[in-house]
Amino acid sequence: MRMKNCCVEYPVYEKEWLGISFDKLSVKPSFYDLATSEFYDAFYEKFLDKYSGFMDLPGDWLAAKRITAEYISGLLPDGAKVLSYGCGSGYVESLIASNRSDLRLTAFDFAEVASKFIENDSSVNIIKELDPKYKFNVIYINHVLYAIDFQGCIEFLSKIRNDFLEDGGTLIIVNHSNIPYENGIKLNFYGKLKLIVKSILKPYYKKAKFFISKRGFQFWGWERNNACYLEILRKSNFDFMEVKGFNQHSYLIVKKG
Repeated sequence: MRMKNCCVEYPVYEKEWLGISFDKLSVKPSFYDLATSEFYDAFYEKFLDKYSGFMDLPGDWLAAKRITAEYISGLLPDGAKVLSYGCGSGYVESLIASNRSDLRLTAFDFAEVASKFIENDSSVNIIKELDPKYKFNVIYINHVLYAIDFQGCIEFLSKIRNDFLEDGGTLIIVNHSNIPYENGIKLNFYGKLKLIVKSILKPYYKKAKFFISKRGFQFWGWERNNACYLEILRKSNFDFMEVKGFNQHSYLIVKKG
């Protein structure tokens, strides 16, 4: 667990995602190493076998993504050149594109088959490689940074800032803070006390559970609070604008000065 300058960060381990068990993938999960592009390719192969379209996905997941899409859409200037970095299945992008035909929306993900459901959507430009010659007014990164270590986040966002974001451009980061009220969730005294105990014990519980089961866990990344992400953004030379928590997510909005 990392605790420095009010930044709270600890590792996360998962056995499944969207109803797909990692021990069923063609790539073996690793408790010690982060998921590779090969892992995500194997995951999305199973994803496409299990789901034939967006409406087959879990309803609560779809509902949360619709709210995220609506909020991001409201932040985008008219006619903006927008990049979604790490678009995954592309559901958020399909929703934004359907409501904002004025945008020039580009979606990128390093998993080759991730955006299969939107490959025929002409309103979204799907790319597999970024070109520094082409810059964007707005870049949003939706639940990606948890899978990158602290220093790696600084290096990654510095590259995003310098290579792909126009001067004066906006970066939007969507994440799930490990502090519930930062996601817009209100807690009473006992809820806050439970949170403190959980934050201390959770990393050790996950490790103990792994050693008991001996199989299937993947090192998923890090849960962080917003203080961590603000420190990362400051060290990446972004100018702070706004932090907002609602719908069990945190939204950090910053500018390239």
